[in-house]
Amino acid sequence: RSTQAQSIFRVSPHMTTRSLSSCSRSRSCRGLHANGWLRTQGARRRLCASASRANAPPSYPMTFLSNCEAITRLAGNQNGTDLDDATKQIIQKQIEQVEACCERGNAVANVPIDDGTYELVYSSSTNTSAGKLGPFVGEVLQVFPSPDDEEVRALAEQANSKSDKPVNVERTYRNIVNLFGGLLTVSLDAVLTVRDAETIDVYFVQTTFSLNRGAIPVTRQPFDPLRGGYWKCSVNESGWRVLTANTGNVFVLKKV
Repeated sequence: RSTQAQSIFRVSPHMTTRSLSSCSRSRSCRGLHANGWLRTQGARRRLCASASRANAPPSYPMTFLSNCEAITRLAGNQNGTDLDDATKQIIQKQIEQVEACCERGNAVANVPIDDGTYELVYSSSTNTSAGKLGPFVGEVLQVFPSPDDEEVRALAEQANSKSDKPVNVERTYRNIVNLFGGLLTVSLDAVLTVRDAETIDVYFVQTTFSLNRGAIPVTRQPFDPLRGGYWKCSVNESGWRVLTANTGNVFVLKKV
């Protein structure tokens, strides 16, 4: 081995990406070729191209799940309630990428909405629906159907009997906010009606404050008459759900 080749070989493990990407123009790399270190065409091609591949932007679109994972990372551990506007705009772009992977206008029709428990990953809201109560932020779960399904239906029908605009009671769900590790729980029971392939009408029945993750009820506050709104469901697949409320707030949830 020549002195030049030995010297180059010692340095080459520390060569930067930039120096490798300009391999064809590099005097040092030509020295390696000349001295047989990269004699085979395949080895030479792999080393000379490795840096440009490493620095190049991905030539493929992000997949559905990778976009969902990106939203999770950006949202942090407070459901997005502490994010600045710039970060929320980035997340909104990620949500649009997730929606682009799905068949729009058929989310509710393809997958039942009453199929288990979902955890809130991100919301553009900053109120209780996003788990925020005063300065505190808790874990948010949506449970389909409500654990007290029969009671919730009965309360809804009772409110209907007094209303000149009764609502259709198809399904029930419970929105749960666990604060301080579940020491305090605020739950909201509601009834749902599927209006069309992507729209769900929501009518709130009662709010319950309890201790020890709901094990010890403290007080209940029924809604009479029922208060309502709606969700637009744009994503409902692979355990992920994206809902936009009539208020404009967006909710990204993952099945647990």
